[in-house]
Amino acid sequence: MRGNRERDNAWAGVASRLVSQSSVAHRGRFPVPCSLFPVPFFSPSPLTLLVSSRMRLSAVVLLALAACTTAPSTTAPAFGAAERAATVDSVQAMLDAWRGAVGTMDVERIASFYATDSAFRWIEDGATRYLSAQQIGDAIRETKGSMQSMELTLVEPQITPLAPGVAVVSTGFTQKFTDTAGVTGGFAGVITMTVVRADSGWRFLVGHTSAIAPRPAPGPRPTSR
Repeated sequence: MRGNRERDNAWAGVASRLVSQSSVAHRGRFPVPCSLFPVPFFSPSPLTLLVSSRMRLSAVVLLALAACTTAPSTTAPAFGAAERAATVDSVQAMLDAWRGAVGTMDVERIASFYATDSAFRWIEDGATRYLSAQQIGDAIRETKGSMQSMELTLVEPQITPLAPGVAVVSTGFTQKFTDTAGVTGGFAGVITMTVVRADSGWRFLVGHTSAIAPRPAPGPRPTSR
């Protein structure tokens, strides 16, 4: 009996030191909710204390490892110098095709360059003028019958790639037209546009046209009295 008590006392001492060391070693490093390790309602034996303490240490280590594990990173699409240069070239080709469509006054082809997206907006001189590609097509149809020719020139367009499939275009422009009576007119200004790549190619998503206001005609010179 005495040998058993001495052995139990030894086990209890070892278990007590392990629990104490576990509490000190992990205090302030890895907060563990106490509810994960409820206090038993029975009086454990020294052997139970030792096993429970070792299980507790294992659980703390596993929780620490789980906390340090990071989720696998997702690789963003490549968008380096080569991709940016390709974006500039393809957007420029789209702008050239758009100018060509305007020159032939092909209504359906012109309208196809504008995105069929609910986010589409085209702003002119402080007012939102068009909310869809269809509205732009309808506006061109209304004026086509009175036009003999139309010419659109883009002046030094600047194409800035923002991300794969998205770019911004800023350009000066002049637009000349001749009506069926032979009267020539036109206007000029600046256009800024956000273009996005769709399945059928680059399309205008948002555009803003700012035209140069014509200078007022000079009035009569004041006369001296």
